[in-house]
Amino acid sequence: MALTFRIGEHPFITRYDSDVAIGDSLVFDISKVQEDIRRGTVVPHQPMPKSMIEKIAKKAVGHPAIPEDVEILVKSSWGL
Repeated sequence: MALTFRIGEHPFITRYDSDVAIGDSLVFDISKVQEDIRRGTVVPHQPMPKSMIEKIAKKAVGHPAIPEDVEILVKSSWGL
């Protein structure tokens, strides 16, 4: 049930393929991330295309490692 993005599928994936760790997913308050960006402690990279996020969402639902709160949010956000 792995999900791997290949080099070139996103501008940030340049040296190695990138595995998505579904079990490490979490729900967080976006305002905290925005504050960290404002303070300079977080540096944003290129946005992830909706198609990549959708692949992650579809793989996450029903995955044995997904935290329950994340699965609930993914299902409601993506209609899955």
